Amino acid sequence: MKLAAGRIVIYHVSEMDADALQSHNTKDLPAIVVHAYSDTCAILKIFTDDSTDVLKRSVSEGQAPGQWSWPKREG
Repeated sequence: MKLAAGRIVIYHVSEMDADALQSHNTKDLPAIVVHAYSDTCAILKIFTDDSTDVLKRSVSEGQAPGQWSWPKREG
């Protein structure tokens, strides 16, 4: 898939995100691409279940905490 503004990805929550996302007991959160620097690096707006959405810059693709990946296809 091609990374572009408006695409939905999954952000893997890191320890550094603990303050901003402290009340959320999850390791993965949905995010929307605000700007794609390349096919593997982007600015993301991470969505939570309340009003504490977070903007993260220069997030790289991967499975590690602090990175993003494509959602798994179901079905």
